[in-house]
Amino acid sequence: MLAAALLSAAPASAIMAGSATVDPPDSPADRVDPNTTTSAWAGVGSLSVGANAFSAVAIGRRYVLTAAHVAKGADPANVKFNLNFGSSLSHRIPAAAVFAHPAFISFNNPDAQHDVAIVELAEDLPAGVPIYPLHFAEIAAGTRLVMVGYGATGQGDVGATVGGNAGIKRVGSNNADQFELDADGSGRNALFMFDFDGGSAANVLGGQSLGNRVETSLAGGDSGSPSFVLAGGQWKVAGVNTFIFTFNGGPTVTSTFGTGGGGNLVWPYQAWISSILERPGNDTFVNRFVLAGAGGALKASSAGATKQTGEPNHAGDSGGKSVWWRWVAPQTGPVSIDTHGSSFDTVLAVYTGTAVNALTAVASNDDDGSAGHASAVVFTAQAGTEYQIVVDGRGGVSGDVSLQWGAATAVSADIPVLPHWGIALLGLGLIAVTLFLSADRHRSG
Repeated sequence: MLAAALLSAAPASAIMAGSATVDPPDSPADRVDPNTTTSAWAGVGSLSVGANAFSAVAIGRRYVLTAAHVAKGADPANVKFNLNFGSSLSHRIPAAAVFAHPAFISFNNPDAQHDVAIVELAEDLPAGVPIYPLHFAEIAAGTRLVMVGYGATGQGDVGATVGGNAGIKRVGSNNADQFELDADGSGRNALFMFDFDGGSAANVLGGQSLGNRVETSLAGGDSGSPSFVLAGGQWKVAGVNTFIFTFNGGPTVTSTFGTGGGGNLVWPYQAWISSILERPGNDTFVNRFVLAGAGGALKASSAGATKQTGEPNHAGDSGGKSVWWRWVAPQTGPVSIDTHGSSFDTVLAVYTGTAVNALTAVASNDDDGSAGHASAVVFTAQAGTEYQIVVDGRGGVSGDVSLQWGAATAVSADIPVLPHWGIALLGLGLIAVTLFLSADRHRSG
């Protein structure tokens, strides 16, 4: 796996301190970064996934970067990004969606690469919280990395002895000593590694030692913390800390002097990361946009949109590029919604409900017979009811969305006797008329 012979590898974690018996001495308390709004590391938070706490870093107003092995498969309802912005646990921001790199399977399976994930938040980060640019470039051996994280800590000559705390972050540094090439054959580096020098431990990977009060390593139990580099006068996220390891013939206790750690560089994943950050703002149900007023029209785009876990098929089509709105009916009466003028083959659906995996269908349509395979629905809205409106692309296509909504003159599908009309009309052989009266139309081909 790695350039050096390893005995074992494990998920990575928090920030280790040096020895208390070396002059100058060090301790976990000396590595604590204050929870102020002016800290350079105020945009690094803890990530709660169920009952477990990990680390993550802000890379967008609603996006944080972490490790895939801590976030993949997690229900967003059980994920929160915790900030210590001016005080301990000042903000606890719920997640809207979790995106693990599609090539990631599980930790160190088949290798340690692709262990990156992005969590979309359900609300914007507070004003003033640092949002860090990503270092989409190679780094050289010997580059200084600054690591900021939460979780277990301790001292290099002892090991991890202090439990993690979602309200306490620590800071340390190490150098990128060696790299592993990307498995895709591109020739670029995908993983970075460092050794933890101190005491009489051998400097296995070579490179410069940073001293007892500066050099650090990671500890088991928490991954996803960032490694920063100073480039162009600003701190940029160069990597995600994801693993620790021991060397053959060296100390067998991880996170002690003479062991090592590392993570995934971000630049091999530039295209994937950009595709997530550039998604429409209303791609997820939780972050759906608001439609105001009794009627109106808007232009939007579904380019880069995705389909969420648990999201239903709309108008009977699997889709895959959905964008969402919510609309509260100002009055009771028939309402028409359509996608006339959109640049692609749309599907349209209206629901009630407050969770993407627990929606009640109100109306849906694939094609309404107009040009461009546009969609339209008509239904009776109830005053004060919030309706969830979604536009997807048939077969997963996307493009420019035109959405119109307003009062309709009639709602044929809501006529109580429609089922009886259907039976009578079928008896007369007027099947096409029966389908025309339905507000829930689907294309079969």
